[in-house]
Amino acid sequence: MNKDIGKDQEANSNNKVFKIIQKTDDTQIIISLNNFKESQYVDIRTYWKPVDKDYMPTKKGITISLSGDLSQLEEVIAALEEIKDFVSSGDKE
Repeated sequence: MNKDIGKDQEANSNNKVFKIIQKTDDTQIIISLNNFKESQYVDIRTYWKPVDKDYMPTKKGITISLSGDLSQLEEVIAALEEIKDFVSSGDKE
């Protein structure tokens, strides 16, 4: 695990970071799979790095529940694919 990730990401060994996207020198987007109260969640969140400290989570982000089924996650993935296709096509609707 990245040593710069905030302590809350390291607190639960059942949490797994899948992707860290460096947004700016002091901002990252972290995509992780987290466990809380016997449920799994995908968390896509912006983290920022104060001077001389570890990255800390912000309120900017979403948490997608994986309880029961994967329909919410599948809907988000489908929407992101549509956005990608739209942007790639150059449409300006």
